[in-house]
Amino acid sequence: MKVFIKQGLASAIAAAMLVSCGSSSNSTNLTAKKSPNFVTIVIDDMGYSDLGIFGGEVNTPNLDQMAKDGVILSNFYAAATSSVSRSLLFSGKDNHKNGLGTMRELMKRAPRVEQRDQPGYEGVLSLDTLPFPEVLQDNNYYTMMTGKWHMGGDEANEEEYYPFYRGFSATKSLLLGGGDIDYLVNENGKFLTEHTDTFINPDTGKPRKSLYNDNGKETDFSGITTLTHSTDNFTNSGIAMLNDRDTSKPFYLNMSYLAPHNPLQAPKALIDKYAPIYSVGWDKIRQQRFENLKAKGFIAPTVTLAPRSGDVKAWDDLTEREKRFEARRMAVYAAELELLDQNIGRLTQYLKDKGIYDNTVFFVYSDNGAANSNFTHPPKGLTDHNKIDVSTLSDAEFEQVLNDLGGPSSFISPNSGWGQVSNAPFRGFKADSFEGGIRGAAFVLYPNADAKATIKGTKSNCLHSVMDIAPTILEMAGISYPSEYHGKPNEPMDGISMAGIFKGDLGCGSTERSLGFELNGIKAVREGDLKISQGPNLGNHLGLYNIAKDPSEQNDLSSTFPAVYQRMLSLYQQYAIENNVIEVNSLYFKEELADATKTTAKIRGGSSKINAAGRTARFIAQRPGTGRGSGSFHTTDKVSIAGEIRPEAGHIGQFAEVFVSVRNTTSGDTYSLMGSRFEAGAGGVFKTYDALPTMVLIPIFDGVLSTSDVFKTAATYEITLSYRTADGTTISNATKPIVVVIE
Repeated sequence: MKVFIKQGLASAIAAAMLVSCGSSSNSTNLTAKKSPNFVTIVIDDMGYSDLGIFGGEVNTPNLDQMAKDGVILSNFYAAATSSVSRSLLFSGKDNHKNGLGTMRELMKRAPRVEQRDQPGYEGVLSLDTLPFPEVLQDNNYYTMMTGKWHMGGDEANEEEYYPFYRGFSATKSLLLGGGDIDYLVNENGKFLTEHTDTFINPDTGKPRKSLYNDNGKETDFSGITTLTHSTDNFTNSGIAMLNDRDTSKPFYLNMSYLAPHNPLQAPKALIDKYAPIYSVGWDKIRQQRFENLKAKGFIAPTVTLAPRSGDVKAWDDLTEREKRFEARRMAVYAAELELLDQNIGRLTQYLKDKGIYDNTVFFVYSDNGAANSNFTHPPKGLTDHNKIDVSTLSDAEFEQVLNDLGGPSSFISPNSGWGQVSNAPFRGFKADSFEGGIRGAAFVLYPNADAKATIKGTKSNCLHSVMDIAPTILEMAGISYPSEYHGKPNEPMDGISMAGIFKGDLGCGSTERSLGFELNGIKAVREGDLKISQGPNLGNHLGLYNIAKDPSEQNDLSSTFPAVYQRMLSLYQQYAIENNVIEVNSLYFKEELADATKTTAKIRGGSSKINAAGRTARFIAQRPGTGRGSGSFHTTDKVSIAGEIRPEAGHIGQFAEVFVSVRNTTSGDTYSLMGSRFEAGAGGVFKTYDALPTMVLIPIFDGVLSTSDVFKTAATYEITLSYRTADGTTISNATKPIVVVIE
């Protein structure tokens, strides 16, 4: 059995190290009062317009009332995915500084070798990162956490990453990355979890039954024998920890719910309630939400509703069975949210009954935008309702599917049709850097706020980040963030305190704030009303958008305002340098094409069909054989062909010329890509660099093949990428070209 010492700083040592980190001059006055308590409520994968207060039709009276009593943060940004968002919350720092430069799951599955094992890319909340709960704990706060952690501890021999050892006095947590089955046990009392028994419990030497963890020990669920939802369980845990806490200290409680992350599961009575509501379809519900958002002042009256996503059918084009199935899908999602709201009402009522609600500061937000993921790998024993073809079922079978959907044995996820509703009015989904991926519903509430009468029911339209929560809490607690940690310099937080809101200051400051984002090669920068952004599998171009006029990011202004566009790109480069971002391609190239026996340079590339939503799949470098489905294309297909070069380390920063050569093996014709156009013949320069960068992105073709000057005829094409340095050294993939077969 391993023994871990809590990593909290000794109070005496900490006191010597504490220095001001921008706390306001009112900190002394704050500490003279009774120290406030803090609660952060993290909702998992909820869309911007799901809550009633944000224009949704879901019944969320408790959350709505809290928002009405507090301040809505209408321009609040989290992150594109869960673990990254949580790392920003607890560290107050950019994810590339705290260990979550990317998700561990992405480094496992994707060709991201340049990021693996690099500082800032550990895939967990780094042990060199000082979480703010640890600072609170060392300054007389009792700190508690229940729910989803997703920042380490889910793999074997990672006990030091458990939340119990990262600044919490008590934890009842779920270490598992992503989500888990919402029902802890089914109707028969059988324990359910997505976790498989491959991890060893260090206390018993036997495989862990689950990744639920209480105070560093595997959770004992033997006492739960009836149908129990994770949302109810986490609220029970939060209340239990509040009951058992040291009441002589102020407290911090983090409530990290799974809802409404997939798999969607909820009580049948609530699902039945919502099915008729969603029978009108995603087009009408989305339009209703859009109008509600306008009426509530979240978007300008002049904004128009964007077209539905290209991969989403018009609701009226669905069959009657498809409509009933899809209405039921969204009903499960809504039921999860209402159950969540009921539980938050239960938590706040407990705090009111104990007389501690008024002195508690609440931060409520969604960790990222709503998803559109039809996952097809459910845990053993669950029915994958994402893959069911309802047209093949008998009437009795179909009714049974509808009855089972969202139950403890069902695996169902959000899809693009309903995900676009949840994220209205925005474009994109979880994992995008479009607004639908990173901008979320959020509000703050402090019943005892000095300016409670003037700020109640207001909106703050300033740019806010989830990173702002940590410095806000520390300032309101009258605590400074240490300048050293583990004997090393400790960087200040990147977040900006919002404590002034509770004193009536809703101004955005005299300096325009910019927020940068990067995850898995997907980038964004927001400054004022302007934003550059992109989505996964949409190519490497970042569009330029005016978010105030175009919140759905439909009108790309990059070619209309080139100087503004270049300034925004420069802001991203500045962000990347300051945060040690290791750049990767937003496209997925798995195959190495350069001869590894002759060079350490990496050349990758391939081709992929573009789907109705404008997104690519995995790029294949060498497409085999003939026949539809073999990997070849037809001239009528919409296709993306692209590549990348990562030069040898010794060539980076040198003068170099990059070449892209295409050979039609049928006719023998050759072409050179010169910038954005093809010229006949070999030897034309694609781009010249005075200082060769660490990665050269090479867009070769995007569009319908028949419209191309080069790829419009049926043939086999070989594409060679290369670069030549000033001394004549040439690196290429000539021995393993990209092969595109068009029939």
